[in-house]
Amino acid sequence: MLGSYLHPETQEEILISADSRGYHWINAAAEERLSFELNVEEFKLTPAEGSGHDIEITFETDDEDVVIAAVREGLSYARLIGVMETKVREQGVHLALPEVERKAGGNIHAFICNVEEQEDWRDFSVLAAVATNAHLNSGIPAVIVDDTSPADDDAIQNLLDRLQPNQVTIFRSEDEKLQGQVKGSESAGVTERTCNSLKEMNEFIATTWAGEIKLAVVVSTADYGNALLATSLACLLQAPLFVTENAGDVSELTDFGSYPVVTLGEDLADFKAGDAKVVSIPDIVKAAAYLKDEGIAVNYIALTNPLDRKTKLKLSLTAPIYACAHGGLVLPLKDVALEKAKALDAAPLTKVKEQLKGVYEVLGQPRFLNLVGSTESVPACKTTEDVNNCKDYALTDYHYATAKFNLDDAHEIAVGRCYTDSATAGFLLATRSVNYAVLRAAGEWKDKIVDAGLWGWPELRKIFMNAGFSLAELQKDEMKPLHQVDFENNKIEATAVLHKDHSGWAGLGQCMRRHSDVMFAPCVMLSLGCHAAGIDEGIPSCASRVMARGGVCFTGAARCPTAIATLWSVAFFNELLDGHGRSLGEANLGAHNKFLAHHRALKVGLGKYTLMNRFTLGDPALRPYPSCQPDVAQMARHSFDKANITVTGPEKWSMVEVHPDQLKEWKFEGSLFVPVCPGCAPEAHWCGGGYDAQTPYYQLAVKVPSNAKGVVMTEVTYNKDSKDITVEDSASSADPVCGEYECSQYVDNGNGNDWHYVTVTQEEKGYKWSNRAGVSWMLDAETLDIGEDCPYHSQGRHNEPQRNAAGLVTSMVFGGEAYNRVDVGGPEMAEAKKLWWREAQHMEELSDGSKLLLLPLKMIQYDQKEGKLQSFLKSCTLKVIADDVDLAELNKIAGVAERGGGRGIALAMQNRGE
Repeated sequence: MLGSYLHPETQEEILISADSRGYHWINAAAEERLSFELNVEEFKLTPAEGSGHDIEITFETDDEDVVIAAVREGLSYARLIGVMETKVREQGVHLALPEVERKAGGNIHAFICNVEEQEDWRDFSVLAAVATNAHLNSGIPAVIVDDTSPADDDAIQNLLDRLQPNQVTIFRSEDEKLQGQVKGSESAGVTERTCNSLKEMNEFIATTWAGEIKLAVVVSTADYGNALLATSLACLLQAPLFVTENAGDVSELTDFGSYPVVTLGEDLADFKAGDAKVVSIPDIVKAAAYLKDEGIAVNYIALTNPLDRKTKLKLSLTAPIYACAHGGLVLPLKDVALEKAKALDAAPLTKVKEQLKGVYEVLGQPRFLNLVGSTESVPACKTTEDVNNCKDYALTDYHYATAKFNLDDAHEIAVGRCYTDSATAGFLLATRSVNYAVLRAAGEWKDKIVDAGLWGWPELRKIFMNAGFSLAELQKDEMKPLHQVDFENNKIEATAVLHKDHSGWAGLGQCMRRHSDVMFAPCVMLSLGCHAAGIDEGIPSCASRVMARGGVCFTGAARCPTAIATLWSVAFFNELLDGHGRSLGEANLGAHNKFLAHHRALKVGLGKYTLMNRFTLGDPALRPYPSCQPDVAQMARHSFDKANITVTGPEKWSMVEVHPDQLKEWKFEGSLFVPVCPGCAPEAHWCGGGYDAQTPYYQLAVKVPSNAKGVVMTEVTYNKDSKDITVEDSASSADPVCGEYECSQYVDNGNGNDWHYVTVTQEEKGYKWSNRAGVSWMLDAETLDIGEDCPYHSQGRHNEPQRNAAGLVTSMVFGGEAYNRVDVGGPEMAEAKKLWWREAQHMEELSDGSKLLLLPLKMIQYDQKEGKLQSFLKSCTLKVIADDVDLAELNKIAGVAERGGGRGIALAMQNRGE
C-alpha cells in the first residue's frame, strides 16, 4: 500500500511511506506528516504511539488484492497509477551541432532516424543502420531515434552537445509527418539521406561499405526477433546487415553474391546469393554454435522481448547497440507474453529460464547480462518478501544473476536493466551508455558529486572524496543537500547524485517529480527512498526520467527499503570506487554478495527482503569511474598470500555528523555520528535509543577451492583503550577435541559452580567429560553426544559440538548451555574473536566448481553520540582450510578486454583511447 495517492478534492499528492519507526502519511503541499502503525490483521494504519492524532487509514483493493485507494475520514484517495501521457509533435525537432572540441573519441559519425508508434518498416531500417553505424565508429554505435513525441527534444540536443559528433547523417522518408532540421557547425557536418523503403536503405548500406565487404548478414522482415539477433551478429562478424522483404531486394545490390552470406531465420533456409557460400542459421542456439565454431567468444548477452515492438516503447530496438559495443549477442525472447510474473515458476519466467539455458549450454555463462526492456517485457519476479506483512511484495531481477535462475544463490552474472520510458529516450540512453568513455573524457562533471533530499549521504561522501571527487558547484555545503528547487529546470552537472528522503515512484522527496525538466550529466543516481525504483508502478517514473534525461544508472528499492539497505548502497559504491574500475553490473554483483555475507552468516533481520528489493538500471558493462585512484591507506582492504587472507583497516576513521534534519525526523535531541571508512559498509538498524545505530563491517566475498572447509583466524591486531594488542592462535598444535571448556553463560571468575568447568580427555571407547565437581560421563567417539551414564540423559538433553573450519571443537552446546574452549589461543584470542568475528562464515557453491566464502568482520566499537572510537581492528589474518590453494590466482580481477570478451570493445579500446 506504500506509494502515492491523490486527494479527491484538491488533487494534492499524498505519499504513504515507511521506515524503521513505522508508517507515514505525508502531504508536502499542506505540510502535514502523520505517523502510524500497521494493524496486520485488519490491514489498516492506526495512530502510532505518541503521534498526537486519532486518524485511521483503511484501504480498498481490487480482485487481485492490489491496493487501489486509501480511505481517510470518509474520503477515498485514489492510488496514483502512472499512464504514459501522449504528446503530439506540432513541429519537427530543431537541433544544432556543437563545435568539436573534445580530445578523445576519434571521428564520431552519428545517425538520426525516425520511428513511428506503430509497427513499421522503419524499425528494420533502424536495425540495419545500427550495424553500419557501428562499422563507421570502430564498433561503438551512435544512433539517435526521433519518435513522435517532443518530450525529450532537449535531451537529444544535450547528448549532441556532449558527444560532439564530427558528422551526422539524418535518414528521412517522404511519409514522415513532420520534417525537423539539424544545423551543422564549422567542424561538424550534416548529411540528409532519403530512404522511403528497406530497398533504399540496403542501397545506402552497400554504398557505405563498398570495397570492404568480406561477409554479409541477411535477415527478412518475417521475424523481428531474428532481425534483432542478426544486427548483433553482423557487428560481431564485422559485416553489413541487409534486411529484405523478398530476396530480390538484395540480389540486385552491386557486387552482391561476390562474398559469403549468413542468413538468419528458417524463412531464408533456401536463400541463394549467386555462387557465393550461404550459411543458414535458423535460431539463436544455432547462432551461438556458429560463433563458437568461429572461435568468437561472447561474454555479453542483451536479453530483450521482440513483442515490445507492439508498444510505444520499442526498447528492444536498442538492444543491438549494447551488444555491438561490447562484442555481445542479442537474445530475443520467443513467445514470452508481456505480463507481470507473479512467481518464479510463472509461465513467462519458465520460458525465459529455458531459453537462457539453451544459449548458456553452447556459449557458457556470460559475464554480463543486460535486460533491455520493462519489467513485463523482460520479466522481473514478484516475490513473497515484504515488511511486517504489509503485502507490498519486493520485485526483483535477482534470478537473472544466479547460475541456476533462482532467488537463493550468490550472484555470478553481472546484471543490469536498461529501461526508460520512450523510444527516443531508449536510444539516447543506449548511445550515451556505450559512448560514456568519450562523454566522460570531455566532461567537467566527471569528478563531481551532489547530495539530494533532506538528509544527504554522510556514509558515502567521504568514500567519494577519498577517491578524488568533490562537491559540484551547485552544492555549496555538504550539510546542505540539493532540494527540489535546485532540480527544477536545471542541469545537474555531477557524476553521482546521492539521494535520501521519503519517496514514491512518482516523486523523490525534496528532489524531483516524474515530470521534472531537470537534465543530468551522465550520472549514477542512488536513492534510499521508498519505491524510488518502482518502475513497474507507472510510466513515466522518476527512475525512468533520470535514465531518459542524462543518467546512465539508477539504483534503488522497488518497494520500501529498511535501514539495513544502507549496507547494500554503501557496498555498491565501495565496489565502484576501490580503484579496480568495476562496471555497474560488477558492482551490483559485489554488493549483493557482500550483503549476502551478512544475511547468511549473521542472520540479519529482513536480509532476504533487502536482497530481493533492488533494481539497478543501466548497462552492466559500463564502467563509470574507470580511472579513480583512491587513497589506499585510508581504505579497509584485503590481500592474498596462497591460503591466507589478510584484512587491513584504514590509517584513520572519519566520524561524520548525522544531518540535523535526519535527527529532527527521528525526534532525537543531541548529536549523532556515523563512522566512515572506504571499503566498509555499515549494518544499520533502528535501536531502542530512537535512532539508526550503525556498525561498520568489512565483508569478504572471495572465491575458495571446492575442497575448502572454511577459514580460521590465525592472527589479529586491534587497538583498545589506545593500546595495540596482537594475538596469535595456537590452535594448529591443539587436539581437535581434548581440552578445557568453560560455560560462558555464567561469569564467576572461577569461583562459581564447579559443574561449569570441564576437561575433556580421550578414552579407549570415546571421550570423557569431567567437571571440576568430580562428576564425569562418556561422550560418543564420533558425535560427542552424551550416553546413558550421564545424569541428564533421561531428561532428553544432548551435547552438540561446534567446530571451526579446521575441525577443532571450539565449544560444546550441552543442554542449551555453551561450554567454550578456553585452552586454545588463550583468553586473548577468545576476546578478539568475540569483538570482531565470532567465527561467522558461510560458503556458497559456484557453477565453476569453486565456492564463494562469505564472511563479515566487525571493524570498530564506538560511541555514536560522542563520535569517539573505543576500539578498532587494525589487521587480521584468516587461513583457508583447503588443499593446494592460491587465492590470488583464484580471485584475479579480469582485465577490461576480458570483461567484454568481444570485438566491439576491443576496437573501442584501440580507437577511442580507453
